[in-house]
This record gives sequence, structure tokens and C-alpha cells, in this order.
Amino acid sequence: MKTIFNTVHTALHNLSRYAAVVLTATSLTACVMESGECPAVSTDKGFGVSLEIAGGLPAASTRAEEEGSLAESYIDINDLYVFSFDFVEGETVASDNAVLKDIIWSPDQSDRLEESVITSNGTDVIITTFLDSEKYSEKDLDFCIVTVANASKWTGGTTLYSDLKTGETKLSDLQKTLNYTNVISSGSSWAPDNETGSGIPLFGIRKVNLSKYDTQIYNAANPYPLGTVWLLRSLAKIEISTDADSGLEIEQVWIESWKWNTGLQLIPSPLSRMENYDTTGETAQVTTAPNFDAHEFNPRPAESELIFIKDEETGSHVVYLPEYDLSGNPQIIKMKIKGFTGTFPLSVSPYTDGMPGEGTEPYWKCILRNHLYRFEITGIEEDASLSINWTVCPMVEYTADIPDFQ
Repeated sequence: MKTIFNTVHTALHNLSRYAAVVLTATSLTACVMESGECPAVSTDKGFGVSLEIAGGLPAASTRAEEEGSLAESYIDINDLYVFSFDFVEGETVASDNAVLKDIIWSPDQSDRLEESVITSNGTDVIITTFLDSEKYSEKDLDFCIVTVANASKWTGGTTLYSDLKTGETKLSDLQKTLNYTNVISSGSSWAPDNETGSGIPLFGIRKVNLSKYDTQIYNAANPYPLGTVWLLRSLAKIEISTDADSGLEIEQVWIESWKWNTGLQLIPSPLSRMENYDTTGETAQVTTAPNFDAHEFNPRPAESELIFIKDEETGSHVVYLPEYDLSGNPQIIKMKIKGFTGTFPLSVSPYTDGMPGEGTEPYWKCILRNHLYRFEITGIEEDASLSINWTVCPMVEYTADIPDFQ
């Protein structure tokens, strides 16, 4: 009998959005920042704007989704970069050839727009800034906001953005810069931890324009809201547990050597991997497998195992990993169960009556970023096959117990 683990909650409430009111009553000269000095207030003509950056994607009512944890949605403002890119003439959304317009925010004060201010509660960020009218003169002309967070630490402290040049650097250049060949060392495991500033690398993009900017209403003290840049997690999550009534206890779980990738593409390639991107120009769930050959990137399979980390609070065993092609062999996991000799294989596949099947959805062909793969062991049959409940779903933003902005 087919059993499907279907405990994923779908009724998520949306975060309150603060972008239009954060600085309504105070000018930038009275700002409070988490780090750095208050910005200068420009007296030149231009556009006072604000935007919100959310550490996850919004919930959708049309499918089952899993809310990401606080740690999985964490944005390190000391490793946050916000750019604007110009579209190529004739294109309606940003392509690989979009050209860098401004570095709106960088942890380095000398690199960012001097009027930029940041406020954060850990999973959501508000940025207010002032856009030069010489660069943004045509109010109805589309451009895009590109955001990258938590990326630098994954390269061992290497400077990622030192070669970026406004008016020259293309979005494809940024994509290449953020192709990592060895983000998770062979034989080790990693989990996000907001308390130590260790977050999942995140990417977001949003198509915007200033067509509704009214100079009688909006200014530096009352910035025009450009909306929310939703961030897409670059890693997938696999979670394995036992049913409380099964009497089973997992001793250890691991992904076999040569069956997972040590590298990743932080920015999806092509961008059209994201749902409806060609229409909206915005971040969304990925719905197709990656093209690992694009942008001079070819991930290297790991030479050793990847050990799952046990969550002592829930008892589940968890691993975070980059996207990986499952089309050749989805049986990538092995585990030891207390009281039984030998090991048990587990496929990243839909199970029916204890047997793995061949799923047709993209997330069965490839381990997809920002997806949760959850397997629950409910029993062991006489032939040593596993009885398994399973679910696969996209992950969305963290919405519980978020403090107000200060």
C-alpha cells in the first residue's frame, strides 16, 4: 500500500512589509545603523527609494510547501550585496548580458552608494537609498535589483566582488564569479547557524522601474517603495527520520562518495529555470534541472561520503547539499539502523510498498535547490526492504516569531 508523508503545512501567513514606512517620519540625517556611519543626504535631484529583501520565497496557495527555519532564512548584512543592472535594449527581463548600473549596498562603505541605509531583523532587510537622476533619468525604463547574501564565507574569505565595474560588468560575469567548485569539503557536513553568522548562500532578482515616482510625494525622507526582492536558497535539504511508533533508531546516515557535488552555481543558470521568470523577471522556485556546463562550470563529484547531522531536538538526520543529477542513479544514501547488521540503501525516489519508483517530476531527476526531501522510516519488512513515507516540496520564507525592525 502506498503511503505518503503529507504533514507539510501550507497555510502560511505573510510577513508584514515595512518598506514604505520605515523612514517616513525621519530624515536620513537621523538614521540608526547596525554598523558604519550615517549616510550623507544628497541635495541633487534624484529618487529616494526603499526596497525590502526577504530571506526566502513567498508562500503559494497552489502547492504544498515547507517554511524554512530561522537559520535557513538568515541574511548576514556583513555579507550582503545589492546591485542594480540595466536591461539590454529590447529585452523585457534581465538576461546574462544585463550591465551593472550601481552597487547599491556593500559591507564596504566606500563601495556602496553613500546615501544607502540598512535595517535588519535577521531574516528581512530594508534598504533605503538615493538614486542619481543622471543614471535613472527615464522613469519608465525598467532595470533590475540583484541581491546576493552569505556568499563570501563559502570561498574561504576570498574577495568576490573586487573586479566589478559599473557600466562594464555583465550579469553573466557575476554568475561566473559565484560559481563555487568546493563549497562543502569532502567528508564534512554543514548546517546553517544564524547565531554564528553562517547562512545558506542566497540570490534574488527583481524587475523594477520608477514610473510611479511622484516628486510631490516621494523623497529621501519618504522613499518610494520598489517592492520585495525574494531570495532563493542555493542548497537543497534532505531529512531522514523514523516514525515514533516504529521502535527504530537510526545510528548513522550518509551520502556515498561520488554521489554528490562539492560545488554549486549560486545564481541559477539560465535564469529561466525559475518559474515564470521570462514574464515576471523576479526570483521564484526553480522548476527545471540546472545546466552545469553553462558559464564555464562543471561540478566535481565528491571523493568521500557526506555525513548527515543529527538534530538532537527532533531526532532527524539532516544534510544540506548543492544540486545533483539523479538521472544516472538516485540510490545515493545509505544508513545504519540500531539492532540490524549491515546497511540499508535509500533512493531519492518516490516509494511505493517499500520499493523506489521512477518519478517524472524535475525534483526526482535532480536534487533541486531550495527543496526539502523528507523520508520517514516506518518499518523494516522481512525481505529487509524499508517501509517509507516521503514528501518533496519547495521551501519558503520563515515567518514565525520575527521581531519588529528597530
